[in-house]
Amino acid sequence: MPTATHALIHQLADRFRLNAAATQRLWQLSGLHQMPPRLGPWLGRGLAVLAALLLGAGLIFWVAANWPHLGRGVKLHLLQAAVLASALGALAWPRGRTALLLLATLALGGLLAFVGQTYQTGADPWQLFAAWAALSLAWMLAARHDGLWALWVLVAGAGLALWAGWGSGDWWRLLAGQRPAALWLMPGGWALLLAWAWLLPTLKLAGPEPARLSQRVAALLALAAWCVMGLTALLAHERGDVFGLCALLVAGTGALAWRQRPRDVMALALAVLAANALLMGGLGHLLLRQGGDGVLSLLLLTVATAVSLGLSGRWLYRLQRDDATRRPGRSGQADIALPDAPRAHWLAAAQAEGVLPPQALAVAAGPAAPSWALVALNFVGAQLVVLPFLGFLGLWDWALFLQAPGAFATSAALAAGALALLRGQPGMFAAQLGLGALLAALVLLWVALDLRLNNTALLLTAVALIAMAWGVRMPWVQAVLGFLAALAWLLVGPELLWWRRHDAQAFMPGGFTHFDVFPLPLNTVLLALLWAAWTAGEARRPGARWRRVIHALTSGAGVAMLLAVAWGSTKHFLLVHALTGSATGSADAAGAGQARLFSLDAWTLLHMALVLAAAAWLAWHWRLHEKWQQGLHAHGPSQRQSAAVAGLLALVAGVLLLACLVLPDAGVMALAGAVALGTGRRAMLALALTVLLAGLAGFYYALAWPLAHKAALLAGTGAALALALWAGRRFLGRDAAGDARMHDGAPAPAARPPVWAGALLLVGALLATGLVQWDVRGKERLIAHGERVYLALRPVDPRSLMQGDYMALAFDLAAASAALQDADTRTAHVAVTLDARGVATVRRVLRPGEALAADERRLPVQRKAGRWVLASDAFYFPEGWGAPLRQARFGEFRVLPDGRALLVGLADDRLQPVRPAPLDPLEPPAPQSQ
Repeated sequence: MPTATHALIHQLADRFRLNAAATQRLWQLSGLHQMPPRLGPWLGRGLAVLAALLLGAGLIFWVAANWPHLGRGVKLHLLQAAVLASALGALAWPRGRTALLLLATLALGGLLAFVGQTYQTGADPWQLFAAWAALSLAWMLAARHDGLWALWVLVAGAGLALWAGWGSGDWWRLLAGQRPAALWLMPGGWALLLAWAWLLPTLKLAGPEPARLSQRVAALLALAAWCVMGLTALLAHERGDVFGLCALLVAGTGALAWRQRPRDVMALALAVLAANALLMGGLGHLLLRQGGDGVLSLLLLTVATAVSLGLSGRWLYRLQRDDATRRPGRSGQADIALPDAPRAHWLAAAQAEGVLPPQALAVAAGPAAPSWALVALNFVGAQLVVLPFLGFLGLWDWALFLQAPGAFATSAALAAGALALLRGQPGMFAAQLGLGALLAALVLLWVALDLRLNNTALLLTAVALIAMAWGVRMPWVQAVLGFLAALAWLLVGPELLWWRRHDAQAFMPGGFTHFDVFPLPLNTVLLALLWAAWTAGEARRPGARWRRVIHALTSGAGVAMLLAVAWGSTKHFLLVHALTGSATGSADAAGAGQARLFSLDAWTLLHMALVLAAAAWLAWHWRLHEKWQQGLHAHGPSQRQSAAVAGLLALVAGVLLLACLVLPDAGVMALAGAVALGTGRRAMLALALTVLLAGLAGFYYALAWPLAHKAALLAGTGAALALALWAGRRFLGRDAAGDARMHDGAPAPAARPPVWAGALLLVGALLATGLVQWDVRGKERLIAHGERVYLALRPVDPRSLMQGDYMALAFDLAAASAALQDADTRTAHVAVTLDARGVATVRRVLRPGEALAADERRLPVQRKAGRWVLASDAFYFPEGWGAPLRQARFGEFRVLPDGRALLVGLADDRLQPVRPAPLDPLEPPAPQSQ
């Protein structure tokens, strides 16, 4: 595995005292810094998928902008055309099937969001995602691609979570037993989703490789759902039956992951972490119910958590080590212990040249470093040990352990003991205990400093973490300490002058809003430059031990840097703002959407310089300028591929330069990705690409540009990229453009898809567009023939992920509120009477089959987000056009005799229509609705 190979080279250079020349030759033989042989095909396919993603995201942004200059019929047909064109293109061009079906799936999501935005019947959000998953299933079956299945799992999982009521009051009603059927169907639904993802390779529906991505996404979603549901049911509702079911499902997932071959350590680590969380939650609940001494209970919980997580980490590490060092023999059993074939090859070459002694192979065949999934499990496990341990110290003697000077002494004692333990290279169990002790010492140091989050405390923390890393001999622990030191550094800066509070309240929920400035831009750039300088040049340095420590520290710091950038990109999301207590904002806020497009300020120019520096380094590192010239005048496959790689990387650099205009840290992402690609760090490259996608998601919620302009930029970039790939297909070659796989440098013929795959594509396209058209026709008839009814309302104005800005509606249901609160269903009907103006007054809740009086009308109501609403709980409007809606006092509906209702508009207190309109720049902004 390439990441472990970097550490192995440092280990070999240190163990055998290699000089600079021998170390550099070892790096060359490993091939980590050479251009991957199949980079051209991968780049071509990746850019095609990126073009489809940008086009699809632009389409969704355009729908969310609710562009008012086209009629709803025109927009409907345009979206249907986008779905049909993408699906039929995938049918006609099998080699571009993955990218085109990605575009078709995203376009289908935009089409369904448009229907929900335009015809506001009050359908639940889960219905949008459920319809999205159902209608796109045929395309997934035809594509048989792991990445597309992962997208489908996300969509289906979102629908399942929304149906269960996550994020609303319905979640608590479910656990309280008010929806008994849903209470048991929801865990079963996650089990079916996980089982389907796990069966994809067996059913041959995910290509020749194991469906790792879709399986991991399904495992993450299902295990998180069962863990949260089980703990909430037990601790908040005393539902031991639900807790037991969730525990059984988690245990079953762990058993399934353990029996899988080849074994997926990441999925198994997720299952083990979820099992430990449920186990510790159950133990804590048992201790709380029995009462008794709180100090002793916390001590028992701390010891049990440490033992459970320590043994789990040790067991997982042993499984990983056995899987990494054994390959199947003739009998099918694992009976031969050897390093993996690529590593054995370059080690043998190094021995043949005299760079390494004969005993080097034994060093390479020794215990491997724990995988990143196992390191993450150990890090999270250490947190679960630290928290109850600190609570135990506080209950035992607060003044002695959690106040200076006793906190300083306790911190020093814990750190000294942990360092003494970790210097001896203990087993995984003891190492995790040592890491927990180190983190507890760090927290106690903060307590002794009176929780002062200022530059001095942060710098002292970073220095202390780095010093601890020098006293530890375990690389994965050093990487964790480097991760934490980098996080401390990313908070240091002059921007902290506003932080005036130095007490514990700064860390209460309201205090988390201060992390809106994290990471600080200048610190991020400096850390990226330091990380890139070391990583790019480590092959030219001899292998002294201190370089092994720096390698581990920079590995953790690079992960911290990219995760911090991801936080900066995604903190706009409503969920994050809800958790941190920040305001969600609105497109009608003062200054929203007023930013000058393509403004080149100093930070934008700096990140553009980072992109150019990354491209220049990669070109120099791989000598791409020479290969480009050779490829222009040569006709061999290797020369054409080198020239194609240079051209494709130039396209990537162009896209990243454009991204600098809209993503705050695009230059950091580009630098990290380029250096990771050039030095063979595949995991780091995958993380950089994931963070780039997170930046695209954060771009949606940023209010600096109007959504319509964002849509135009994304769609235009995607179209230009697709045209560039199409125009250069002859020069780039079939393989470089992603048209076929490469085997040992020679193109292999593309496999012809089965006939039934084409039929599924066609059937899926016709179903998606036909069913939507049928649904729209019914809603248009309701608008044309329904009776006009008004109902009083009150507004607020958040933003929907798929449908743009909307005004949340709350209707006057006072006469039926008592009966509705006692209802055990999510839907019902109420009887209303109309006055001479058509204004409705709610009279009562209708029982099933109950007849109406002559002057009554039937209206549908449903429970959403813990409250009852009539027909619809939202009115969508174009971005920035919500100012006139402050005058709205009534919702205007069209109602049929059978009770179907559709919200068609808003009206003022005189029942005159209130329509959205652009904000007048001369009018002072209105206060934000709450």
